[in-house]
Amino acid sequence: MILSKEEIKKLIPQRDPILMIDKVMEYSAEQSILTSKWVGEDAAPFRGHFPDFPILPGVFLIEGAAQTGAILLGLDGMEWEFGDEINVEVAPKTIGVLGGSKVRFKKPVFPNAQIYFSGVVEWKRAGSMSLKVKAYDQDNKTLMSGSVILSTVLKSQLENSTKHEAIPQVV
Repeated sequence: MILSKEEIKKLIPQRDPILMIDKVMEYSAEQSILTSKWVGEDAAPFRGHFPDFPILPGVFLIEGAAQTGAILLGLDGMEWEFGDEINVEVAPKTIGVLGGSKVRFKKPVFPNAQIYFSGVVEWKRAGSMSLKVKAYDQDNKTLMSGSVILSTVLKSQLENSTKHEAIPQVV
């Protein structure tokens, strides 16, 4: 394990029950990342989707992929290296998802599953990037695949904007 859940919380703003990453397992600056999440039978989404046949909603897989990308973008922005502390003063304040592309759901996620999120940088420029993502289970079966586009946006820019002028035009 490279980063724990507590260290991840220093990089991204999401918290339970939306925090979809428990640990960072691999990281290669500017190139790729591997993260994971355990979803137990008591996970919040299972209580309502569906009570008699619990399945993790696909949007949580997209969220996990986006958080994986946000962690990669955040670590790259800090010029982080293995063993470094996460400096909350340097960590990005907000990272937003600008879109998803060719996202496909391949297999449902049931309770008590280990989910892995892999991401490989497709392109990166000016604080934005496209990440080719894949979610898969402990048996290496693909759950979801596609791409996500992310960008660093300061919280103050979002709070003070009335439209999407705070969001950079990257594509």
